[in-house]
Amino acid sequence: MLMLGFNPKKIAAITAFVVPFSSFSGFLTYWSMGSVDWKLLIIASVTGFAGATLGTMFMQKKLNPKSVKKILAIILLLMAIKLSWKIISNLI
Repeated sequence: MLMLGFNPKKIAAITAFVVPFSSFSGFLTYWSMGSVDWKLLIIASVTGFAGATLGTMFMQKKLNPKSVKKILAIILLLMAIKLSWKIISNLI
């Protein structure tokens, strides 16, 4: 979406909107198998909600689109390095 010229703040907002739906579908899968750790679910839900709220407020008030773009690029680069390392270590 960055390459299509979307504003980085809008990309983050869209992502924040989509994540709960995928998380809920994952929850339903684990729930149907009877393997939900309720304590972990509550802790993760509360901390995730707090982090999302604070992160959104910080991003909207403190960061400009250029900074958000740099942060997203760094995160994507780190994820690519981690995945590459995992693939290489499995081949060895």
